[in-house]
Amino acid sequence: MIKMVGDYPGIFISEMARNFNVTRAVVAKTVNKLVEHELIHKEECENDKKRLCLYLTEKGKKAYELHQEYHKEFDRPLFSYLDGLNDSELKLIQEFLKHANQLIANHF
Repeated sequence: MIKMVGDYPGIFISEMARNFNVTRAVVAKTVNKLVEHELIHKEECENDKKRLCLYLTEKGKKAYELHQEYHKEFDRPLFSYLDGLNDSELKLIQEFLKHANQLIANHF
């Protein structure tokens, strides 16, 4: 959730719920914990006073940056591997992942 708020400052809880495919209550509960830990803060939306926009605090921005650095470092081997594949190999992987996602979707 920190990543999503960092990627989309001002995002609403309902938008996050749609993106994660969970209820607003689930997102709200987690957001409240992140607020308690001073990672996120809520602000009234200028256009709609009933809605709250979510933003990272300074502590949240630091967590977001560290998360980005972590993925840059530890995802590098995967991206290096993929860069070394030819178009045919990439297409095969893409088809496999497409079918795997469909199987996963059928289980939920």
